[in-house]
Amino acid sequence: MLLHVLVGLASLRGTCRLLQSGLTAEGLVLDESGLVEQSIPALSTVRSWLFRIGLYTLQQPVPRRDDWIVILDLTVELGTAKVLAIVGLPQARLQALSEREKQGCSLGHQDVACLALEVLEHSTGEVIANRLECLEARIGRIRQIVADHGSDVQSGLRLYQDRHPEVRPTYDVTHQVAIRMKPTTSMPCADTWGMKWSRPIVRRCAKPVS
Repeated sequence: MLLHVLVGLASLRGTCRLLQSGLTAEGLVLDESGLVEQSIPALSTVRSWLFRIGLYTLQQPVPRRDDWIVILDLTVELGTAKVLAIVGLPQARLQALSEREKQGCSLGHQDVACLALEVLEHSTGEVIANRLECLEARIGRIRQIVADHGSDVQSGLRLYQDRHPEVRPTYDVTHQVAIRMKPTTSMPCADTWGMKWSRPIVRRCAKPVS
């Protein structure tokens, strides 16, 4: 069941439908409403088991090393809060993956460990730096930090690097590429096409749509 979500990247509702269609394809009898006469996990059941796996993953001990590379990001605001997510992998593992792939590698979720996940009511630079200090005390030395150029993240990285000058901050290439491509992939406004749109549509088009 969970392989549909974790490997097949299916939605929770899609997972339920895949299970139902799989049972139907095996020749199982349908009832009068067209549903398989066998219990199919509900969306809430799939979500519950997914949460259990996530909690289990978060609670796993992380070995202390001196070659951690971490990737840090903040979600967009959810109300007044943001979620700080930090994943990472040892540099030795990254080198092994690169050698195996010959021409570099593209990391997947299975290649990294979730090192920290926390809801922050305030995401100032000092808060980010303190969370990195706590993380280093738990997992060992951090050699490189990959992150975007968000103001709070950059402020935290500068404070952290002042205390640990050996750490190398690296701009997240996916954010850099997205910013560079935004002008070429955004929707032009109505004036560009010589069209007259209603005011709400023109207002929404005031900022490029990525």
